[in-house]
Amino acid sequence: MPISIQNGIVDERWMLNYDGEEVELEVKKPNFPHSLFTKNRKGFKNRHPWEIFFRILNELVWFYNITVQDLNGGHGDYCANINFLPNDDSYAIQLIDFKQQVFEKDQHLALGFFREGVSSGSTYYAFMCYSKILEIPFKDGRSKGAWIEKEIPNLKGELAVSFRDRRVHMLGGKTLGMWLKEDGRDALSHANIQGGSTVRDPNSYQDWDEIKWGNTVMQELAEKAMIDCLKIPKRES
Repeated sequence: MPISIQNGIVDERWMLNYDGEEVELEVKKPNFPHSLFTKNRKGFKNRHPWEIFFRILNELVWFYNITVQDLNGGHGDYCANINFLPNDDSYAIQLIDFKQQVFEKDQHLALGFFREGVSSGSTYYAFMCYSKILEIPFKDGRSKGAWIEKEIPNLKGELAVSFRDRRVHMLGGKTLGMWLKEDGRDALSHANIQGGSTVRDPNSYQDWDEIKWGNTVMQELAEKAMIDCLKIPKRES
């Protein structure tokens, strides 16, 4: 179990080695933004230092079950910093044994969408992020669709299973996989109400509620694809 720093561990620093750079994490006080800082006397060459920060945040969100918001900071030729607000300070206590676990570009692409999805606070945007993750391991939409249909019977999350098995009336006679595509991803991608196709209205409670339920399935499928297909190390539940 993580140890909470809610009661007063302040002004703490952790040194993280990531992508060949030394990065310092600073926690000043409880419920206050945390900061990542790095410097390199030779400069950061052909990559922006914030790309290192984003990749670190990917792993923090995935492996330590946090969300991160309010990203801001600065950068120069030889140093950079980023501030972020986690939903739980206690993850930092576990960083004494931190080691980079993710290295591949497609893995971090998926983790970046996952970080955005769980941290955004937007039901619609989260759905689109999980949908993007499901595109990464597959060469085309047909193979992706076949994988989704195969995995839907294996859903384990209570809310996801409830959506699959008890809210069939919402699917309009479609399979859940087809509903996720047509009434979920496609409906969120389009806003032309003149075409007669399903469009999700951000002012509609029913639309919001349906997509919220759909997210319970989409997040579980996205996490399974990340672990099984992209070989991202499994995180603790």
